[in-house]
Amino acid sequence: MKNLFIILLLTSSFLVKAQQKQDTLFIKYDNRYLKKVQNPITKEYKYFINDEDNDSEYMFFLEKKTYTNLKTYSKIHCLKKLLRKSKVYNKKKLDDYIFFNFLSSLSKKNIYFLKKENLFIEFDLIMSIDN
Repeated sequence: MKNLFIILLLTSSFLVKAQQKQDTLFIKYDNRYLKKVQNPITKEYKYFINDEDNDSEYMFFLEKKTYTNLKTYSKIHCLKKLLRKSKVYNKKKLDDYIFFNFLSSLSKKNIYFLKKENLFIEFDLIMSIDN
């Protein structure tokens, strides 16, 4: 009985730890799913997620700063898997609002990076009504 209690205690603490948010979310840059656009006036870079209708421009990643060869021991998530896991596609059209909330729920401090080879792009997750 005592062994069963210890096993249950260890299992429950593992599940709680597995459900905790990370401080920083790293996402692998994927050209198939991201469209990079520069604002001609502000010179800021925005990264939009491609969808079949190409009208998914309410949620985007706004580039803040880039780093080279940043050391990280955190998991680097695959964008394709995140899109599948969040179940954001509705008839092949991306639901920006669902994906925005999904990504927000993954990072405790809302610090996000796109990783492209040795380059790390820090970004803000933006949800806008009008671009």
